[in-house]
Amino acid sequence: MTSTETHYYTCSCEAHDHVFAPKDGGIRAYMTGQGKGIKQGDYLVLQGGYGSEPYQVDKINYYSNPPDMWIALLKQV
Repeated sequence: MTSTETHYYTCSCEAHDHVFAPKDGGIRAYMTGQGKGIKQGDYLVLQGGYGSEPYQVDKINYYSNPPDMWIALLKQV
């Protein structure tokens, strides 16, 4: 059995290590980021300019280069 993890992302004007693109009025979203270990079912809590909204990873795909870069489809929980 795989356990879920919670990952925190903060909106920052100085550093852009992720891109968040809401859709369907924010109920769903696409997010591109960098970092290993995020998997389907994990939770992402977006803070800062996003409010403090929790999302769950519905689907995630890692790029081949760099291997720690990913794109995910999220759903608000």
